[in-house]
Amino acid sequence: MRQALPSLISCVVVLCLSAPAICAAQGDSKTIRLICKYSHTIDDQGKQSATSGETLFTVLPLRDGQVTVQKQGLGAQFSGTMTDAEISADVIYEIGNTKYAQSLSINRFTGELQITFGTPGKGGLVHFGSCRSATKPLF
Repeated sequence: MRQALPSLISCVVVLCLSAPAICAAQGDSKTIRLICKYSHTIDDQGKQSATSGETLFTVLPLRDGQVTVQKQGLGAQFSGTMTDAEISADVIYEIGNTKYAQSLSINRFTGELQITFGTPGKGGLVHFGSCRSATKPLF
């Protein structure tokens, strides 16, 4: 057992360095979990439509105001900043041969969410909603 412990610790350290969101999900007190509910969307033509659904965002503070943000169901992580008033982050990822970009902004006082989605350099969608703190697991 004594010999296995250093190996286990090494595995955990490597896992945390290569996938910090996984380590944060295990109870890091600095991690912020937000459940954000969508209300409406505006397309690149200015047309507004109702939007429903909610998403979990996991915000992991790093150093000097930098953060990584994991959006439930999206494999790529957002990179950005967090101030006393706002969390903002961006991500660009590829599916097939198409690149996609998302940018998010969350007001830390009101919970207001704005997230853009589209292809870089082209029009896209802007989703609006509100976020609340996910204080504890449901089960």
